[in-house]
Amino acid sequence: MAERLTAMAPIPEARITSGPFEDPFSEPRTPSSASSPAPSNLSIQLSQPRPADDWNIFLWQHGYDLQEVKDQSRYRWVCHECVRKKDPKITAHLASATTNIEAHLGNQHHIYGGKSQLRQAKKRTIEQMFSQKTSGTAVADDQFINHLKKRFTKDAFQRKRESSRYFQLSQSNHQRNRCPPFPRFNSTANNRRQSPSHVHITFDGWTSRNRHPLFGIVAFFLDHEFRPQKIVLGLPNLTDRHTGENIAEGVQNILEAFDLGRDKIGYFTLDNASSNETAMVHLAQRFQWDNSRARRVRCFGHVVHLVARAMLFGKDDASGVLEDDIDAEAYDVWLKRGPIGKLHNTMVWINRSNRVTEMLREAQRQDTEKSWPGSLDVIIGNNTRWLSQFYMMSRALKSKRKGGRQRPLPRCLDDESLLTEEDWKTIGFYHDLLRHFETCVKKLEGDGKQRIRKGGKEAAYGLVQDICPAYEWLMGHLEEAKSRADRTPEPAQCRTNINFAWVKLNKYYSAIDQSPVYYAATVLHPAIRWDFLHRAYRERPDWIGKAQQLIDGLWQEYKQLPVQFERGNYDQLRPIKRAKEVEDSFSSYLDSFKSTTTARLEGNEGDELDRWLQLAGPVEKDCDPFLYWFNKRFEYPRLTRMAIDILSVPLMAAECERVFSSCGNMVSAKRCRLQAETVAVTQTVRS
Repeated sequence: MAERLTAMAPIPEARITSGPFEDPFSEPRTPSSASSPAPSNLSIQLSQPRPADDWNIFLWQHGYDLQEVKDQSRYRWVCHECVRKKDPKITAHLASATTNIEAHLGNQHHIYGGKSQLRQAKKRTIEQMFSQKTSGTAVADDQFINHLKKRFTKDAFQRKRESSRYFQLSQSNHQRNRCPPFPRFNSTANNRRQSPSHVHITFDGWTSRNRHPLFGIVAFFLDHEFRPQKIVLGLPNLTDRHTGENIAEGVQNILEAFDLGRDKIGYFTLDNASSNETAMVHLAQRFQWDNSRARRVRCFGHVVHLVARAMLFGKDDASGVLEDDIDAEAYDVWLKRGPIGKLHNTMVWINRSNRVTEMLREAQRQDTEKSWPGSLDVIIGNNTRWLSQFYMMSRALKSKRKGGRQRPLPRCLDDESLLTEEDWKTIGFYHDLLRHFETCVKKLEGDGKQRIRKGGKEAAYGLVQDICPAYEWLMGHLEEAKSRADRTPEPAQCRTNINFAWVKLNKYYSAIDQSPVYYAATVLHPAIRWDFLHRAYRERPDWIGKAQQLIDGLWQEYKQLPVQFERGNYDQLRPIKRAKEVEDSFSSYLDSFKSTTTARLEGNEGDELDRWLQLAGPVEKDCDPFLYWFNKRFEYPRLTRMAIDILSVPLMAAECERVFSSCGNMVSAKRCRLQAETVAVTQTVRS
């Protein structure tokens, strides 16, 4: 650059005037005195003098005016100071980019002028403004400034700054702006207290990614139009041991915060943990309930979970369950090395090996008969979630390749670990049986709210009147599967596993008479009534007698209550017939107990319950029970109160799991410093 610049014409004097910090009598800095190279991407020569008013005089006092050789219409500005300091990185700015040039002078060399000087002039303190003198009327201005200084009091000014009246704030004060959920909290509490039905509770525990032991508490109730509603009441952080007493105390604090007392709280839907049993005992003591078991509904999803795990893993006591031709030791070996154990090991090996995973994908790409797009990877089951085992079987059966192997396989798939055709038949047997469990759970895991489902079908899932039919349906499939087990490659092991499942399911089915909810919900459904109990229990008349006793005892609590519904409170709603949903085996089974005709029973017509059972007209099979009782509330006011209290009970605690899933998405890997209170408030307000 030095050689090229020295060969050029001398710089015009008008372009090399000295800067504000240079000696005006010193020699001007010429490019030939610089030893720093020019930017390599420029081929430049000095431009000819141009009128001074075309450029900002200030900028050109500190830079060279250079013209590009390739494009002579473009001019560049090169900094004097950078050339003088022999900066190895000299930037040639476009001459038209005056803002960049000013920024370079200010940031790199602390030279200000032009527009930047005007901007600096705007930043003045009060003292600088007071000390500034103007020309012409200096004396008058000094007197006025001195008067202002005497009147100004710093303490009074600070007090005005901190006063809310100084800012003329609106009626929305700081407390209201800081806590917007408070009005909504009060409104929510009023809605719960004014609900026509009882408020039912589900709760469960969960630990977040950042180790906060949260306890989700969800309420279910009906609004003034008898529509099912739900809300998260709170997620207290139970740092103490999750004993029954501590759980009861945390739940009680949340219920009292919403002013839910003894007369408003309904039933508790909980899983089968022993701590929940103890918690219900303490809650019954604090709310003065006579029978804690009558207030508890066992989560049907958790019951199915325990039954499926008993069938797959057989963890319970094997006495009286094992078949005669198999012993306990052989059964334990079969659990680990049998078809399901081998399938699990194979899925783990495939998932851990990139080579085997790619082999599986390539086999799917070459399969022209597959019914799914792309390729599917394996699913690994675990021993805590039975659905993971079912989905592992489904994916394995779907990805199973027909025919023998065509090339050597990795060591993880040797003959000892490779699944045989007999193993695949056994896996298919369990898969077909677990499919009924999955259908049942998906049908009953809803929240009772009517929604538009896939295909435009309108349906409500998770209604409590379906529990007794679900028990009967699963018991029937287990008994049928045991009769088909003789046609499997390993009949003794299959019958043993089914025995484990049957014993577990029968244990909880026999305990439904601890609470009147199950039988009462079935009878109070307008399309079922006594039809299910009389048909399903026709060989067990003692069960029918027990159900009658429980329902009569529950009705005694309602028949003397004051009338809650009076004409004029609500507008009349007509029942809306729901669109027929897609049929499955479980739905067809439920519909088989529903009738459009009414059975005439003998009894006292003066009693609301008996009068309804005798005189109520027929209904459609798919009628909405809540809309039905909404229209019957004036004709049967006390029975309506009993019906909506029972039919609104959730049969699963699945809503707590949905809340925990939302919490898990909130406390992600990059948000692990969220406090438990932040998570709880966010989820409560979100609901």
